[in-house]
Amino acid sequence: MRHLHLKAGFQRSFQNRGFFGSVRHYSGRAWKMLRPQRLPPHPFDVQYGVHTTAYIERSQLATGHAHDLYNTAYYGSAPSMVTAAIEFWQQKLTSAEPPIEDWTFIDIGAGLGRAVMIASLYSFARSIGVEMNPSLTGRARQNLAIWTKTSRACNAVEVHAADAAEFPWPHAPLVIYMFNPFERPVMEKLLDSLESALSTGSGPIHILYVHPVEEAVFEERACVQLIATTECHLTAEERVVDLFTDKDATSSWTVCRVYRLVNS
Repeated sequence: MRHLHLKAGFQRSFQNRGFFGSVRHYSGRAWKMLRPQRLPPHPFDVQYGVHTTAYIERSQLATGHAHDLYNTAYYGSAPSMVTAAIEFWQQKLTSAEPPIEDWTFIDIGAGLGRAVMIASLYSFARSIGVEMNPSLTGRARQNLAIWTKTSRACNAVEVHAADAAEFPWPHAPLVIYMFNPFERPVMEKLLDSLESALSTGSGPIHILYVHPVEEAVFEERACVQLIATTECHLTAEERVVDLFTDKDATSSWTVCRVYRLVNS
């Protein structure tokens, strides 16, 4: 998930520190990432009593499925990034498109359920997480049980143990959220599946692709239209606990691209 994120960071560092200064800086960070470590609880977990803080390497997420090879790591989306993506998408909805109350939010690679919980704060018809790893799915459901004990969820919220490329999509307007969940071979299959769903009468399908490492797959598809692009920034509180942000950084952000699927 994060190796290309670090590549972009290295390019920025090179401009400020030079080559050797950047090598020293990132070698120290790489060693820190490779060591076993306990991450400080994310402010979201502290506030709501859930447990979504973890960094889990791809090798630890194996399920025996052929798509394991193309998974990335688990590291929960920052709440500010999920919120920014959803609210930017809302701004881009046209008057000809359904209101948010008709859309189903689906998080691909839901992990421990953080993005699904945040989406449930909005007036979507449903908030669904799709996660292939059964252990993460079980832990996500435990978080949802805690989350839904209060009245904060505005809609039905659930997490399914499934491969996203094989998921049976609801026949409803869909807004798909992704934070770089997997590599090109699975992304191609995911778009094939969504295109098929659209052609069989599903409602409109939009995709919020945060940290769009595999955006070339989207650019090559006649069925995909780019609606708009925005930047999703971490809050100061999130930067303090983020594993991939320099603690002296005054900003940390990534790109979100909003796409619309059309019948090709």
